[in-house]
Amino acid sequence: SISQASKLLKKARLGFETCKRVTKATGFSLSIKYQKHRVIKYHISDSPAFPSKSN
Repeated sequence: SISQASKLLKKARLGFETCKRVTKATGFSLSIKYQKHRVIKYHISDSPAFPSKSN
């Protein structure tokens, strides 16, 4: 579920690669904004799509 994916993300305090793995594992699309390998903002949706990254 989305909340499950969300919990995983919060727990890990993740880098982008981790986010991509979580996305694959859960089947949700994930858009992530991050700075210096720290995620500062992310959005999970259940439409399958590639995660977008912004620097």
